[in-house]
Amino acid sequence: MKRRCKHKTYQQALGGNRAARREIQRMILKREQALAMHAPKQVRHVDLCQGYNPENANDALMILGIGRRFEIGPEDKYDRWRLEPWAVQAALRRRRGGAKLTDKEIAEIRRTTWEADTLVLPRGTPA
Repeated sequence: MKRRCKHKTYQQALGGNRAARREIQRMILKREQALAMHAPKQVRHVDLCQGYNPENANDALMILGIGRRFEIGPEDKYDRWRLEPWAVQAALRRRRGGAKLTDKEIAEIRRTTWEADTLVLPRGTPA
């Protein structure tokens, strides 16, 4: 399609011509597909452990009712926290169309959640 013809079709679409609108929609779809083909692949990077964990974050989790502290034993020198199931479930619900969770991610979710067996994991996730 020539440049002038595209411009004319665009003007007709703005004027209300249904056939011209469909043609413009096809051109937009074709352009989006071409851009998607040449777009760089997105790399999924999940960093579950951070090197620095400020103490006030734990206090905020407790105040908001998102997490609770638990102790492994008297020799344990670190604060251990687990998340409340309602908070984890809310986070899982917000994953709109995300990639399937890996076994490692599921294990981490179960390890860091109180009553993890009550969670409803996304479809397609191994149980």
